[in-house]
Amino acid sequence: MSRNNNDRIGPPVEPAQQPTENPLLNFVKPTLFVDLPSKGKGYPEGHPLKDQEVIEVFQMTAKDEDILTSESLIKKGIVLDRFIQNILVDKSIQLDSILIGDKNAILIDSRITGYGPDYNTEIVCPSCFTKNQVTYDLNDKSIHYGSSLEPNEKGLYELKLPQSGVTLEIKQLTSKEERLIVERMTDSKKKKKDESTVTDQYKLMVVSANGVEDKGMVNQFIELMPLKDSLTLKKFYKEISPNVELKFDFTCKSCGYEQELEVPLGAEFFWPKQ
Repeated sequence: MSRNNNDRIGPPVEPAQQPTENPLLNFVKPTLFVDLPSKGKGYPEGHPLKDQEVIEVFQMTAKDEDILTSESLIKKGIVLDRFIQNILVDKSIQLDSILIGDKNAILIDSRITGYGPDYNTEIVCPSCFTKNQVTYDLNDKSIHYGSSLEPNEKGLYELKLPQSGVTLEIKQLTSKEERLIVERMTDSKKKKKDESTVTDQYKLMVVSANGVEDKGMVNQFIELMPLKDSLTLKKFYKEISPNVELKFDFTCKSCGYEQELEVPLGAEFFWPKQ
C-alpha cells in the first residue's frame, strides 16, 4: 500500500521564528569627541592616533557603571583601564599604547558627561594640615599641549644633557608604562621601593643614549647620571608631555593659607556619592 508524503516525513516543520527586534534599542548610541592634549604627536607611524587631534568614545552607560563598581577589577587595579577600553569607538586602538595625557583627557571628559562637572573632594592644607572639603568644576580644566618641539620620525624627542653631553632619545610614557610604575611603587615585596622611583621612570622613558639602545647599558648610564643632567631631563619631560591640568586657587578655611594647587583625583572622582 502506498503512503502519502506526510506519512513518510512526519508532520510539517514549523518555520523558525525570527528574533524580534527590540524597539527600545532603535537609537544611535551617543558618543563624545575628546580633544587629545597630544594632538596625535608622540605616536609612532601607523598608530591609529598618529596626528589625530580628537578621539571618539561612547558616553557612559549603566554597563560602564557595572565595570566601575566591580570589586574584582578594583582590587586588581585595572578598573579604569577596562572602562576606557570599553568606551573606545575604534577598537583597533589598544589602551596600553595611549599616551598618559590623552588617557587622562578621556577619563575627565567621560566623568563630566556621566556624573556632571562638579567634583567634591578633600584637600589637606599644606600649612596647617587641616582637611578642607572643596568642590571643583571639571570644566575649568586647562590643557597643556606640550612644547612646540617636534618629535623625530620615530616619534621620539631628542635631548642633549648639559653636563655629560650625552644625547638621549625620549618617548612619552603610555598607559602601559604608567601601570608598570604604579605596580613597582605598590609592590610590597620590593625592598626600598621608594628609593628607585625616579630612575625607574627614567628607564621607561629613555629609549637610547648616544645611539646606544641596549637597555642594560642605557640603564647603567641612568643610574650614574649626574644630578644636573637628571634635573634637566625631568624638566624637559614635563615640558614635552601633554596633559590635562586641574589646578585651582586654594584658600584654607582654617588658617587662610593661599596657594595654587593640583586637584587630587581620589576615590570620589568616578565613585561620587549620589
